[in-house]
Amino acid sequence: MPSIVTREQTYRVEAGHTARLSCTVDRLGKFIVMWKEAGRVISAGSLLVRKDHRFRLQLSGGDMFDLEIQDVRVGDSSEYRCEVDVMGRTLSIDHTLKVMLAPQVREEL
Repeated sequence: MPSIVTREQTYRVEAGHTARLSCTVDRLGKFIVMWKEAGRVISAGSLLVRKDHRFRLQLSGGDMFDLEIQDVRVGDSSEYRCEVDVMGRTLSIDHTLKVMLAPQVREEL
């Protein structure tokens, strides 16, 4: 049976940078890893469903299914779920992405 070995995390990434959310699954076998955000499917297996050029899957070794979001925006701040459905039982972890704005210096007049 598969198991997700990655722990839930909060990622704090500055706007304009790249966020890489981790999901490592042991013994995946014939099952499929899905990434979701607010209930919307982002990916299923190696297929990227969401049509946003900033989103990419980084697959490695048959057990690593990382979601990469380039040029993050404040609107990308959300909960992202990595899940595997195992015969009707869902295994999942939720990562939180917080996009931070760099402080800006303003001159006082």
